Parts: sequence; structure tokens; C-alpha cells
Amino acid sequence: MDSRIWIGCLASYNSGTLFGKWFPASDIREGIAEVLNTSPEHIAEEWFIADYDSFPNLGENPSIETVERLAELLAKCHDPEAMLAYVSAEGRDYALERAEAFEERYRGRFDSVEDYVSEMCEEVFAPALNALPELLRYAIDWKSVARDFECSGDIETIREGGSVLVFDTH
Repeated sequence: MDSRIWIGCLASYNSGTLFGKWFPASDIREGIAEVLNTSPEHIAEEWFIADYDSFPNLGENPSIETVERLAELLAKCHDPEAMLAYVSAEGRDYALERAEAFEERYRGRFDSVEDYVSEMCEEVFAPALNALPELLRYAIDWKSVARDFECSGDIETIREGGSVLVFDTH
């Protein structure tokens, strides 16, 4: 996934011209330098980010360090789309904190919350579930159990397209 940001020159914008360019988010410092150095304005000292592509929206004036750290975390992530959804769910004020916690909290992408809960319970409680008579084992209401997990705050979910992203809250 290519995370990109559109860096613009504020002096150009203020004089009525939209001047800027797309850059990989990880190259924010180089992007700022290039935009300010090639600006049609004689005194170009301030920059802004007008758009994001495959990157959390951090507003027009995020810290350079935050953009760099998020770009690094996204590049290392095994499911960048899930991380984007996770980070975006809390908003820009918590973006970096959420991204840093992503790998330890992410449980996966599932068709439903019930699928996650039944898989997790079958892994964790296999001996107990296998000890139940087949009649009882297949009568477990996984939808109700999943609702209890969500309502108790044990898991957090984000619906994305046709799937559910599941996160541990502990």
C-alpha cells in the first residue's frame, strides 16, 4: 500500500494559486523542501497537507514526526487497511497512539463477530467444548456470546465493507 500526502505551499495558496505535489508519506521532509523550493512565490516558508491517500487524515498541519512515525508503522504492518480503519476510528488526536497499539490489539478480519468469537473459544476452550455432548456443543448461540463480548468491552469492532475487524481491549 502506497501511503501518500499532498503537500502544498501556503504562500501560493494565500496568493490564489494551488501549488503542491503528491509525495510518499515517509518522504514528508523531502516533499516539504521540494514544494517550498520550487514554489512560484518568492517567499515560500510555510506548507500544509491538503489531502491524504491510504494514510490517516491528520489535518492540514500535522507534526512531521507524527507523519513519519505513522508511515513507518504502516509500512511494517501486516494489514495496512485494517490499521487505517483502526487509526481513523479514533481521529487524528489519537492517531499515533492507536497505530502503535495496533499490532498487539488486532485479532483479525472476520466475516462476523460471531465467527471471531466461535474461533477464539474453540481454540482457547477446546478441551471443555469437546467434553460437551455434541447436542450442546452445536447449540451454543455464538451470536449472543459475541454480543456479550462486545457489550462487556472485551473486544472492539470496526465494520469495513463486508467484514469485521476485531481488536482486543485489554
